[in-house]
Amino acid sequence: MHQADEVNLLDKVTLHAQDLSNISFAYDEGHCRILEVGQYATLNIPTREAFGDRFADELSVLMKLRYSLKEDTSLVTILSHRSHVLFQIRISPYGLVFVTTRRRHYEFPVSFLSDGHWHQVALSISLERLELHVDCRLVDRVSWANYFGMGVNTEGLIIIGGLIESFEIPFKGALQQLTFVMGDPSAAAEHCHSYNSTCTGSFSLNHFPSSWEPLTAWPEVPKETNEIQDPSVQSVLVAPDWDLIPTIRCWFASGLSWCLVTCHQ
Repeated sequence: MHQADEVNLLDKVTLHAQDLSNISFAYDEGHCRILEVGQYATLNIPTREAFGDRFADELSVLMKLRYSLKEDTSLVTILSHRSHVLFQIRISPYGLVFVTTRRRHYEFPVSFLSDGHWHQVALSISLERLELHVDCRLVDRVSWANYFGMGVNTEGLIIIGGLIESFEIPFKGALQQLTFVMGDPSAAAEHCHSYNSTCTGSFSLNHFPSSWEPLTAWPEVPKETNEIQDPSVQSVLVAPDWDLIPTIRCWFASGLSWCLVTCHQ
């Protein structure tokens, strides 16, 4: 097993993302930082910016989240340079779904994740099995069938929330931790011990300009469709009763491009 490497994705994304619209920052009662994600935020960075040239075959994903939508939604997704889903964690009122390469789905029934309260969620990915821990308890474990590694390359994008498929409802909620512990599947079982009142695993605001102030809430935004897909397919924006201005942001690397479309008043 390779030495564990902690990747604080919230810190990476808030540091490197080019579009920080529809997000805000707050503090809880313990003065730990909270990232409030609006439903039409487009938080994404190149996968290589987060993980370097290699994505581990064994890892833990440690999360602390608050979510109250009554819809199936994508929390975090890694896309290939051809916009194929390589890695995805989805949540819904019925459970958590882990999606791997070749669209393999593993669903864990957890009926209370969308109750609007804070939950600590940890996913363990090892050579032998998947394990899901929620609020310090093992929920379920699933043995792999013919596991040959994650098969995740770092040539595409990693996205928090967003609209990956046209039929989806984008994520809206709050995050206090989203950490990938590369090379250590056992970290998931130690989640409650490693993330405590000292806010270990939280993210830094030091890199933001002094004009950024932590907020307690973000105003509601108009209904729209913000679709992340193959650049050759035209995105559709639906914004009834609002006069919205579209913003298109594109990234180019190694002859490839990705574009995201957002709207604002």
